[in-house]
Amino acid sequence: AAAWDMSSPRFILCLLLSIARTSAAKSAPPSSRSDRSVAARHLLSGAAAGAISNTVVAPLDILRLNLIVSQDKRGALRMARDIYARGGLRAFWHGNAADVIRTVPASAVRFYSFAVYKAALLGAVPAATASLLS
Repeated sequence: AAAWDMSSPRFILCLLLSIARTSAAKSAPPSSRSDRSVAARHLLSGAAAGAISNTVVAPLDILRLNLIVSQDKRGALRMARDIYARGGLRAFWHGNAADVIRTVPASAVRFYSFAVYKAALLGAVPAATASLLS
């Protein structure tokens, strides 16, 4: 048997067609209770990850934005002191709720989509190359 050249356009086209056929067959919404449970777990994990990551980086984002719009060319440490003087520790999370509300749905869908596409890819790729993807 001839080895496949994975960089060839023919291999890539065959792989994409195989994935498209497999994902079309598996694209039905989750029907069983366990499928819905897995989908809900991925959606909730993505939502939590988005909320946590935004909340963790919010102080750096506030500092970055203040440095960008500031007319003075002061250092980051001095700007951080000014932010703290204006509003205390809470000032570093000003506007975080709106950012979390914007990010949570996108992050949830991203996690769920990744899981769906990974499962479709692992089901569509020959066993020899499946070990490379997992």
